Amino acid sequence: MVQHADILAARRGLVIAPAGCGKTQSIIESVLANEGKPALVLTHTNAGRIALGGRLSRRQVPASRYRLATLDGWAMRLVGTYPLRSGFVLDGDAPNYPALRRAASNLIASRAIDEILLATYSRLLVDEYQDCSTGQHGLALSLSRLLPTCVFGDNLQAVFDFDPQDRLPGWNVVAQAYAEVGQLAVPHRWNNVGANDLGAWLLQSRATLLRGGRIDVSTGGERVRWRQLTGNDGIDVRAQIAAQFEIDRNRNETVLIIGDARNVASRHEYARHADGVGVVEPVELRGMIDWARRMDGQQGQDLFDVAMEFAREVMVNLEGDRLRRRLEVLGRGRNRQPPSREETAAQSVIGGGGYGEAVHFLKVLVEDRNRRIFRRGLFAPMMGALEAAARKPEEGLILAAASVRDQNRFAGRRLPARAVGSTLLLKGLESDHALILNADRMTAPNLYVALSRGSRSVTVFSTTPMLPRL
Repeated sequence: MVQHADILAARRGLVIAPAGCGKTQSIIESVLANEGKPALVLTHTNAGRIALGGRLSRRQVPASRYRLATLDGWAMRLVGTYPLRSGFVLDGDAPNYPALRRAASNLIASRAIDEILLATYSRLLVDEYQDCSTGQHGLALSLSRLLPTCVFGDNLQAVFDFDPQDRLPGWNVVAQAYAEVGQLAVPHRWNNVGANDLGAWLLQSRATLLRGGRIDVSTGGERVRWRQLTGNDGIDVRAQIAAQFEIDRNRNETVLIIGDARNVASRHEYARHADGVGVVEPVELRGMIDWARRMDGQQGQDLFDVAMEFAREVMVNLEGDRLRRRLEVLGRGRNRQPPSREETAAQSVIGGGGYGEAVHFLKVLVEDRNRRIFRRGLFAPMMGALEAAARKPEEGLILAAASVRDQNRFAGRRLPARAVGSTLLLKGLESDHALILNADRMTAPNLYVALSRGSRSVTVFSTTPMLPRL
């Protein structure tokens, strides 16, 4: 059992934190018990920062007790404060993050700001350490020379190793750098809702996966439901939606639907066909930036064409071909019926309209009750960017989209009750139920992350119950 006293006593410590076993609570208790100057609490993503900040706020932890930031956000503020000493200049564009991390680490290692850091912080706590890149690991180690440090992580949840310029250091490197304080071992996420059997099974499964073994999801008890994939996409999708419908009988409970990380289109298609499901978008909103580039500077027919493509990307039952045929009839003056509100809005764009008219047209489209936005996480910020560009056309749509993206990044995102995403997008989140669409394609870390999202039940679709597949 790891106590906050053990964490605070560590000079350079590591807490092994399996999913759902009270890691966040341990951090909060450590912050509350910490005396003197604020603790510096760093985490990996903005989503993690927002979630941890919310928990600290709900526990009414005084803001004077801690300073909370992402690793990269804190590094950015540090080099921005000392641009000459760090040798790194922030110019408003997205920084070279590996270079940023090196600059921050080198600045700390130079000892030029030792007194400032010691006067500002009492200690360092780092969350989600398994996701720290080599550069972020180096930054934390540089700080640990000055500040008592404890890091929290789980090597079986390391799914962020995708940056070829700054890979994960490897858990053996982490274990050599930090002395193990202990391992959290009580599955609170499941015990708190009376699903003790599921929590116990997940901890047993974790041990098996860590040894390089495979688990049989067909023997996980009544809370772990295995469904066999047939290989026929149409049949399998219908079966997956039926399984979600069965879960949805209790409409007050949440569902995370976890799809293929490498096939974004398949997740979008699932949301398109499954009523009430929304897509979880990457926090970087690269899709919105791409659409902004396509619409930037456009007006009239060209803007309308791109706006229609965008609408097809985010909503169902658009019937775009019918609308285009109707607009052709209206354009030739051969209509018997007057134009509808939707058609009038479309004509206002085609007739030389700009961003403001495009916003109005898109808003009118979604007034139709037969339509459903399944990518609201893309639709809403894109609408915000178009509205901002309509107010300040001289600044352009791309700049407006980048501003909206940055605002969303720091404000966090609200997920629909039934959300589909990848393990990368859903990691750190939890729901009442998890539905895994294609577990065959998952590595052991991705499988464990997916299995541990649901607190009440997990439904697994795969061709075989023995996972991960070899």
